[in-house]
Amino acid sequence: AFMQAQKKNGRKCVEMEEKIKIHLHPNVYETLMKDCEAFEFFKGNTLELNKNAFLTALINHFYLKYQEKEDQLFSLLKKHFPDLKEDEIYAVVQDLNRYENDHEKDNFSSVISLKPTKASKGTLSYIENYFLGHVSMSEFFRNLFSFYATFPQDEREKIIFQDTYDVLMKAIKKQKCVFIVTKKKENCQQEIMPYALCSSKEEMHCYLIAKQNSEIKAFRLSRIVSVTPLMKSCSFQDDEIELCKKMMTYGPQFLYQNHEEPVIIRLTEKGERIYKHHYIHRPPYVYKEKNFYTFYCSHDQILNYFKRFGKEAYIITPKYLQSEIYKFYKSATEFYSLEGKKK
Repeated sequence: AFMQAQKKNGRKCVEMEEKIKIHLHPNVYETLMKDCEAFEFFKGNTLELNKNAFLTALINHFYLKYQEKEDQLFSLLKKHFPDLKEDEIYAVVQDLNRYENDHEKDNFSSVISLKPTKASKGTLSYIENYFLGHVSMSEFFRNLFSFYATFPQDEREKIIFQDTYDVLMKAIKKQKCVFIVTKKKENCQQEIMPYALCSSKEEMHCYLIAKQNSEIKAFRLSRIVSVTPLMKSCSFQDDEIELCKKMMTYGPQFLYQNHEEPVIIRLTEKGERIYKHHYIHRPPYVYKEKNFYTFYCSHDQILNYFKRFGKEAYIITPKYLQSEIYKFYKSATEFYSLEGKKK
């Protein structure tokens, strides 16, 4: 219904060459820029953000979802206000969008520009002909970007890399292998058996858990350049399935080994306070007796998390982890000692 109302206001397709300036709330702009960096949209081998490539991917993969949201709102209003004409309902939809985005003072102080390219030409022509009945192109994208920013980061990652995500989900459902190319200094190509797609506990990134040869690995969705489905079926041993499930439970972003033994750590009173308040990448304990905590997770996660604790945490077992964190502190101490002597 929403699309029918829009089509009445459709215009002839116009070749769009000039940049489209879009005024945004600073929070929305900041979300876009953080995603552009987090999802590694850079120009060549530099650290300069490729904003246009990111915005193009966002628009191409999100405009239909945004259209679905508008359709639902249109249908809801039509149901409750049957006497309103379609154009009137459409005007109400746009007023609601404006209220949602405009009720704060000085909320359009950030500006971002979109340069039409071959990759976005078809989508922009569709939007111009079917969505711009009562709003400008800039206002349409402001509404779209604002809606995008309401999703958690891992969901936004799925939106930007929707094509890759859809192919992987289909392969997982059919239990088929895939051939992937991933981002590295040089593109890495490999055949893998996908097991599941899941998010980190903090909802920061989406990961593919898969078997490569006989090793269980995690690949960040945004770092998978391409996916090609294969006819070969997947097969997982019981211990491999157990490890995959463990990664899904404790966090897929860390390195895991088969049959990793539990970790016992003694925390001081201050260490317990740090553990309570530092929740990013925090490993959950499975057992606690006084100030002795037992963990059953990735040893890589243990090292990365507890390095910040200093003398407030002491690894009791396993001994090799105790040795690893000792080496870390020892090398840091030696480095600072040498740098201090130079002065």
